[in-house]
Amino acid sequence: MRRMIALVAALLASLTGLSPVGAAASHDVINFFPRTGRYVAYENAEFADLQLQRCCHGLTDASVDVTTSAADAAAGEDYTETRKTVRFVEPIQDNDTLIPVLDDSIEEPVERFDAHLENPTGGSSFGFPNEASVFIVDDDGAPRIGFILGDDHVFENRIALDVIIVRSGDPSVPVSASWTTVDGTAEAGADYEAASGTLDFAASQRRKTITVNAIDDDLSEGDETFSLTLSSPVGATLTDPSTFTIRIADDETPGSDSEPPVTAFHQPLHDRTYRARDLTDILVFADDADSGIKDVHIALRKKLKSGDCAWYRQGSRSFKRGPCNDKAWIRLPGEQTVVYSLRDQLQPSTRGEPVSYYTAWSRGIDQLGNIETEFAHNRNFSRFEIEP
Repeated sequence: MRRMIALVAALLASLTGLSPVGAAASHDVINFFPRTGRYVAYENAEFADLQLQRCCHGLTDASVDVTTSAADAAAGEDYTETRKTVRFVEPIQDNDTLIPVLDDSIEEPVERFDAHLENPTGGSSFGFPNEASVFIVDDDGAPRIGFILGDDHVFENRIALDVIIVRSGDPSVPVSASWTTVDGTAEAGADYEAASGTLDFAASQRRKTITVNAIDDDLSEGDETFSLTLSSPVGATLTDPSTFTIRIADDETPGSDSEPPVTAFHQPLHDRTYRARDLTDILVFADDADSGIKDVHIALRKKLKSGDCAWYRQGSRSFKRGPCNDKAWIRLPGEQTVVYSLRDQLQPSTRGEPVSYYTAWSRGIDQLGNIETEFAHNRNFSRFEIEP
């Protein structure tokens, strides 16, 4: 994801002469990073470090408030209840916010508190995720090894899932444990890739990650589950949860996805007027959440003052005339939170005919074939005009 952000930064650096007329930009997106919205903090580290990112206009300063709420970690005992404002001044920017974590001498399980984004300013809005969970790893007592969560899910068409294991208690000595995948209703080799191994924690090492892979097939089989189990600890004991259940959301069965896909235009800006030749890139934002998004489509139309229309074509990136209602969709690969760039310079005329306005659409298609524009919230429409 960091590489994607760097790529977007390079694309935006190539923009020249962007000068929308009117109020501050909309569609700036601020969210927690990483996409899981999960952070691991250590009781003796004083702070939990939460990363936030802003993308992609930056025409004004923006800010969000970060607030905390208790889960099984208690405010005032395990962490300090916090409300603070995080500001962004660059078009693409990462900012850290520190939440105080309180150290005690009590042997405790992994405990969690939550963080939330509120009150966006400067024309910004929230991307996914705008909620985060912070898991506090204890440093008291004998070494213990366990998962931070007892279950999670992965979309069949997404393939990979990263699972976090932590070592609690005394971190000064090396410890280890074995792990393996175990069939449930999902079968190894058919629904997921069987795997096993050993987790070796060196002295002072507190965290490990296991990557498991689902297998995408064409069968309508409903959601299925399998597990990861820990065993044979050396120098430590196992602590709950020592079994982690993974649900594979089928992409051929209705009901597997919980959210519709979301796309929006970062550029052109919604309801903004651009001077001729100001706009040199078309930036499309795709925000996945829990939709299992597969594809992102865009359509860009020139409406001429003569009444004729021309549609943006993929490949040549030129315009081809056609009926005004026949959208020429351009297909982009579906990803989690991505800004796509289709480089072009918008012109105030076509073959000598003046352009009345351009209209742009975007749509996401999820793992079940649902299309964003079929949902009640019509979030994908932007119109922008070019001044002659």
